[in-house]
Amino acid sequence: MKEIKDYLTELEKINIDIINLEYIQNKTYRALIDRIMIDCSADIHPDVIAQLNKVKKIHKIGYWVHDVRKKLFMGTRELLLFLEKEPKQESFPEEEFFNLIHKDDLMAIQTNYAQTMLTHEDSSSAYRFVVSNNQVKYVISHFSTKFDDQHKPIQVNGIIFEIPQTED
Repeated sequence: MKEIKDYLTELEKINIDIINLEYIQNKTYRALIDRIMIDCSADIHPDVIAQLNKVKKIHKIGYWVHDVRKKLFMGTRELLLFLEKEPKQESFPEEEFFNLIHKDDLMAIQTNYAQTMLTHEDSSSAYRFVVSNNQVKYVISHFSTKFDDQHKPIQVNGIIFEIPQTED
């Protein structure tokens, strides 16, 4: 039969493992953020860069698909909720998606997005969404384009991470 000290020793080992895991996660998140800032071909607005420099962790929100031919966006339930869209909504016009992007970020994002759709390279960008009550949500998006046999873009697949707001 185990003694109380044995249980406490096991608990302490678990706590140390949790601390180590959090350290590794934070280090990995920071490396991901740094890599995106290096690789990002879009001009990142200074406000977004400042936010990226403050955070240690990002949160995966969800996945999205852009049907280029039909000009429709689709997203996971979590992403739709994040964007304050009806979660049962199957798709919405691309114009509606781009209208959610902060006006100061929109031109750089659209330029980067158009350039990415001409290449076979993945791309990343960091920008802001503006949702109801002018609430600003900082995000990182990573995406890649699929092409048809004539090398025309037909679909863009992406993932969105939230950059948490930090207290100064």
